[in-house]
Amino acid sequence: MQAALEELELSLQKANRRINRLQGERKQLEALLDKRDDQIQRLNRELGRHLPAQTLPSEGAARIIGGRASFISVLQSIAHGVGSWLARRQSKTEGAATKVQISDLTHGQVPPLAARRGGDVGQPIVGVVLFGLDKEKIEQLLPIIERDCCSRGMKPLCLVDLDAFELLRAHGLIFEYLPPMEERDRFDRSLHWDLYIQRRLAIIRRKWNPVRVVAFGESAMRMLTLWSLSPFEDKPLPTVLTE
Repeated sequence: MQAALEELELSLQKANRRINRLQGERKQLEALLDKRDDQIQRLNRELGRHLPAQTLPSEGAARIIGGRASFISVLQSIAHGVGSWLARRQSKTEGAATKVQISDLTHGQVPPLAARRGGDVGQPIVGVVLFGLDKEKIEQLLPIIERDCCSRGMKPLCLVDLDAFELLRAHGLIFEYLPPMEERDRFDRSLHWDLYIQRRLAIIRRKWNPVRVVAFGESAMRMLTLWSLSPFEDKPLPTVLTE
């Protein structure tokens, strides 16, 4: 009998400790809720200073904020007001804004980029394919490429698969990087990399609109052949020079 009483007393003590712990957690939650309500009211006042009167939360929403209802309901009410205000602002400026349609981007209707470094903005672009070359070979070719393009009133666009970007930047050249075969195979050899390269080259062509393409080396020539067979090109490549 005594053992049973001691066991009950021990259970009661455990229950009391649990109740005290739960009461402490309840007080902490109440403090967090009070702090949250203060933050919501402050945000609501801040929002009221920036939005027109008709976009402010309704009286019912205000009672929700003052009361301690669902935090999600409060955010939805505020978001609805912000969304309405932004929609009205967009409708006012839509008429004056110039829109670029997705179909224009895919069919080359958007004007190509203009190379702005080195003056003479708007000069024709020459695509220079330098795939498969090491840093030393590229460094030897760059002065020749710059000199030849300058004599023709053109700007070179270097297509490289070597991440020696500091070399190209030192010459102030524009360039586009495509990953080399080794990197592609290391990532996943089973992917359709030829299709990826063709798509990238088609995007680069629409982006810069080169009037001529020059290829240096065997790897560059193979890439040029792949480019000419691209299903993403709706017209033949421009005049191609091979070196």
